[in-house]
Amino acid sequence: MATYYSILSVHIRPEIQEKISIGFLLMDDNTILFDYSKNKLSIAKSLLTDTAYKLLKDSLHNIVAKATIENEIKNNPQQSISTNLITNTFNKEYILYLSKYNNNVVSFSTPKEIELEVSQSIFYKLYSKYIDSTAPIEKSVIKNEIETFKVQHQPQLTQHYNIDAEITHNQIDNLIVPVSVTFIGQNESPTIIQSLELEKPLYNLEIDIAQILYLQSAFAAQGKETVSMVITNEPDKIQFPKQYDVWQQLRNRKDIKNIDVSNIGEVIEYAVAHNVQPFFPDLVPGSN
Repeated sequence: MATYYSILSVHIRPEIQEKISIGFLLMDDNTILFDYSKNKLSIAKSLLTDTAYKLLKDSLHNIVAKATIENEIKNNPQQSISTNLITNTFNKEYILYLSKYNNNVVSFSTPKEIELEVSQSIFYKLYSKYIDSTAPIEKSVIKNEIETFKVQHQPQLTQHYNIDAEITHNQIDNLIVPVSVTFIGQNESPTIIQSLELEKPLYNLEIDIAQILYLQSAFAAQGKETVSMVITNEPDKIQFPKQYDVWQQLRNRKDIKNIDVSNIGEVIEYAVAHNVQPFFPDLVPGSN
């Protein structure tokens, strides 16, 4: 069985073919592994227009989601999944086509065959070599689940939330630095939802949690009480004891509702039941 890899790049200045390697794809007939660098994404944001950066984020989310869906199809061929998401995107021929003819913000490199089997360890080594060696890859189970959920339920989600919103002092007073949240909406109260990867370095996890607390504080300064939720998965107690303790503390908080990723559909159920609307209606796709 042949194994191929391809590097995903973001075009910074197409006129001089300047680009940044941001994502890595490893695949064979049975398995697809893909991840991208948040470090490189942050760099790209400072170099792209707002429109180009939005296209980049959407492209990355769609690749993660489609890779997850296709893996599910390959491993569970009888599983019922919406046919409009079954694209068989990740094969040598289609990636080769994209490498030659895709002139958008992102593009894949020509797929290269290697004499190694697809595995997480091989993927990590190649990712570190070609994409980002400054930080270890985080476990991506919850990230894949959430990105898949966004793709499968995008029309319904955009009725109620802004997705992957970055909020600055231009939108909310008292925010000194920008805050990023997975979903944000409002009815009588702001509704903020943050996804947390609990099996990651504690320092990074602290930053993610601090963002939702910081946003709560900014709203409180305006006299607004928020409805706050986090989407999590239970970390391994033995391998990640400190992160497990964080998970337990989150479950005990009364001001933040903890939603397990297996029940992620609750964010839509809540929005429907409480008539949640996008917090920034002008930023909803198709609103202009």
